[in-house]
Formats: sequence, structure tokens, C-alpha cells
Amino acid sequence: MVIFSALISVVTLHHVSAFTSLQNSQIRRNAFRSGPLYAEKKYPVVVVGTPSEALAASMALCTREVLNGLEKDDRPPVPPPQLVALLQQPHRHQIAMSEEIDSLLQNSLLFGQYQGTSPITVQNLMEAFNGVENFLSCIYDRSEDYGNPILHTATESRADKLSILANESVRNSVSYFGLNLYSNLVQSGEGKFSLPKEEASDLGTRLQTFLDAGSMDSVAISMDLPTHLAMLQANRLPKSRGVLGSTDVFAIRDDIQEGRNVDDGSSMTIEYNYDYENPMGGSDPLLCPSYGNCVVAPNTINHPVVQFEANSAHAAAYTAMRGYGMNPISSLCVASSVKAIFKEMGSFESVETGSPARFTPPPYNWDVIDRITEYCCQSRQNVVKEEGASRKKYREFGYK
Repeated sequence: MVIFSALISVVTLHHVSAFTSLQNSQIRRNAFRSGPLYAEKKYPVVVVGTPSEALAASMALCTREVLNGLEKDDRPPVPPPQLVALLQQPHRHQIAMSEEIDSLLQNSLLFGQYQGTSPITVQNLMEAFNGVENFLSCIYDRSEDYGNPILHTATESRADKLSILANESVRNSVSYFGLNLYSNLVQSGEGKFSLPKEEASDLGTRLQTFLDAGSMDSVAISMDLPTHLAMLQANRLPKSRGVLGSTDVFAIRDDIQEGRNVDDGSSMTIEYNYDYENPMGGSDPLLCPSYGNCVVAPNTINHPVVQFEANSAHAAAYTAMRGYGMNPISSLCVASSVKAIFKEMGSFESVETGSPARFTPPPYNWDVIDRITEYCCQSRQNVVKEEGASRKKYREFGYK
């Protein structure tokens, strides 16, 4: 997997004066680029989920090309479709897509859509992988030019999709896993939402089993902050021993303010540095060295429908960037910027009573990609690192 370390050249946004200086250009180069973009190995992204998640992955991959030095003079008239396939799943909420979504997917997904069943099966996944493999063999002369797919999906805390993903055939067919956790948060009398301890314990146990499955060595996990804190409180936060990276890193959305969880547009990585040889708290996430890296992106208050789609987009974009080897903080900057665009430009309309709300995602064009890029650069320069962030949030939320 490519590890991002140095940039060679950077496209300059003419309408963002803050990024015209040499110093800021160097920041972009060091943060987002690994080397010659078109000489690297390609990894298709297979999204098991919704059109918003697939579109977000494509937006992130196209933004990555700009961050890696795709000059405006070298761009085609419209953003190229990305190596993304959608294995569509029924929506978790009652949300329908607008009529424009088909053309959006045609323009942004090179592999288009595959039909799946509900619940998803190993056969569905293998058919999608084989279809992508056949397509790639027609595009590239050598099989060495591309790798196994990056797989992204979402699962609820009570769902059992993890056992499907840990299937040996699926594991051996995937180069990178991205998992977005949705929990059944319960509102307490104080007005804050949390995950019951029993569910947090069960979720943490199943996640640990998933991470321990053989030949699975590259996984990204996204979740909301209350779920993360609940697994800490239940003493069931999974430990990956290298599966989540050199340290255990989680992508977290939401924040804690005055003891309550809020979605103010910010997100963070929480990183745990375990020392398994130290019996005095070396493997305790609340005692071992840990860090939070907070990324602040533009926040737009929107309807819950838009908020949900934006959070789904956030996780898919993060998976795509991590699957291509971008470091967690830079990946989170891209993901937070994609989320901001979904909140700004996504829209919904209510329909007749009893029918699902209709969501229209942002368009897939260069104006949108440039705006995501602008937000990426702003957020990357303003990352706030905090030691012991999870412990602090734990106490703020009321856990002891």
C-alpha cells in the first residue's frame, strides 16, 4: 500500500488567496501526496451501501488527484469517473434518492452498480469483485497495475454483517476494509444520546472478532463519539494489534459540548498507543498514551436527512483515502470536507405522508471538487492535537 510522504507539485486555487504562498504550498505537498500519481497501483473501491456513499468515495478520489498535482490545464472538461462500484443496499432510514441520482452515478462511478440482496451475501460480494476484476483486466495491460478492491460498508450495532465481511473468501479478495458503525443511541433524561452498556459490550466483542480474523491486516473504522465512549465504558473497545495502523486509530464524528453529543461539523481521529508488554495499564485505552486530532470543517445546519447522508459520505470518503495509503489525519481532512459539501449542497424535499423524504446529493463537477480541495487545505493547517482526548471526552460525557 502506498504511504503518503512528499508532494512534488500542487495545483493552486486562484480564488483562495490563503494558499498562494510557498509555505502553504509546501504544507499541501507534505500532507497529501505520495509520488507520481499515474504511476501508482490502482485500487477499485466497492461500496456496499447507498448512492451517497459511492458518490462521496468518487469525490474523495477525484479531490486526491487535485491534491496530488492535477493542474487545471490538464483537466478534462468534466471530472473523470473514478474506480468505484456500488453494490446498493436498502437505505437504513426512509430516504429515497432524487431522479438526478442515476446520471450522477453514471458520471462518477466507472464501474456503475451491481445488484445485491438484503441482507448482503458472500455471493453478492464475490460477484461484484469478479465484475470489477473483469472490467479492470480490460482497462489495464497487466494485472500488476491494479490491486484487490477497497471495500466500504456500514453496519448497525445490532446487525450481523461483520460475520459476512470476515468470511475467508471475502477477506482474501479485499486489500482494505472500511467500516462505518451506526448505533442505536438512546436518549437519556438529561437529553443526551448514548449506547446502552450491553449493546456497547456486544458491539465491541463482535468488532474484536472481526479484527482478529486471519489475513485481515488493513481496516478503517468510523463511528460517532457516543458509541466510542460507550465501548470504552464497557471495557470493550477492540484492540487491533496493527490492523488499524501502526497505532489503533479510529475516525470519530460529533463532539461533546456541555456533556452532550453535538454534530458541529468537526471530527477527529482518536489514536491509542498500546504497550502490551506493560502490565500497568499499557493495554488500557483510558490509561495508555492517546491522542486526539481534531479537524474543523465548515458547518452548515441542515435537516436530519441531510445530516445522515453527510455522515455516511464522511465515512466512505475516509475509507477511500485510507485505502490508498493517505495518513489518518489527512484522510479525515478530505472526509470532513466532503461531509461539509454534502451539508452545504445536498438537499431534500418532503413528499406525501408515509413516503420517504427525497434526497438530492451535491453535483459531481469541478466547482465541487475545487471547493472540497479548498476545505481540505484549510482544515489540514488547523488540526488541533490533544493528548488524552478520549479520556477528556469520557469525563465530559459523564462516565467515571
